[in-house]
Amino acid sequence: MAKRTKKSQSEQAAEIKAAADKAEARSTKAPKAQTVKVAAPKGSNDDQDRALFLHHLKDLPKLIKAKDDAVNAVRGFYKKAKADGFVKDDFDEARKMQGAEGEKVKKTAISRSLRIARWLGLDLGAQLDMFEQDERVPAADRAYEEGKTQAMQGVTLRTDYAQETEQYREFARGWHDGQAILSQGFKKLHPEVAADEKSKVIKKAAIDSQKDADAKAFDAPASGVAMTRAEYAAQQQAAAQKPN
Repeated sequence: MAKRTKKSQSEQAAEIKAAADKAEARSTKAPKAQTVKVAAPKGSNDDQDRALFLHHLKDLPKLIKAKDDAVNAVRGFYKKAKADGFVKDDFDEARKMQGAEGEKVKKTAISRSLRIARWLGLDLGAQLDMFEQDERVPAADRAYEEGKTQAMQGVTLRTDYAQETEQYREFARGWHDGQAILSQGFKKLHPEVAADEKSKVIKKAAIDSQKDADAKAFDAPASGVAMTRAEYAAQQQAAAQKPN
């Protein structure tokens, strides 16, 4: 093997320069990447940014007001519903259960709760087996309830059931029954108001009963002529005024 000779510093520098020259020569031959210069839009300045910002800003107050009005409307809705005996959770549950998938999810949740209740030895857990039994509601009965619900929601009679099927006939019957209930009108009192009204009815019934009892006591006077309490009182007064 030939022995390497140590290069001087001047020789090393010459080799480095030669390699650099070759690299520069290769780079000049390679195609340069094409760059696209994007010119700034004419007239783009602070005044345009200001005008654009203010253009958006003017719409914000009415949108915030619309949001606040919607929030207040929802609060009013829940307040009115609460006066009729319904709470917010009732409507949350209804929204979750709407649709076939919602009903399926709710059934699964109820089944799980009943199973845990059974694990804990609670009486509620005894209902698990009954709940999990595959007792399907007859299609016609379900259609009837669907139609009734649709009518009570104020929706026009509309269904995917074919008109020649029993489900359609039951759906329509349920819808008309629901309409009949709505046409009668309804007014559900607050529980406290209802209790007060019930108390008034009971008191009135007691008073009327006492009046009837009093009337019977005066309906058969000694003369044998039937008369009212007022007539009897007038008769007694006239008798007292007669000279002896």
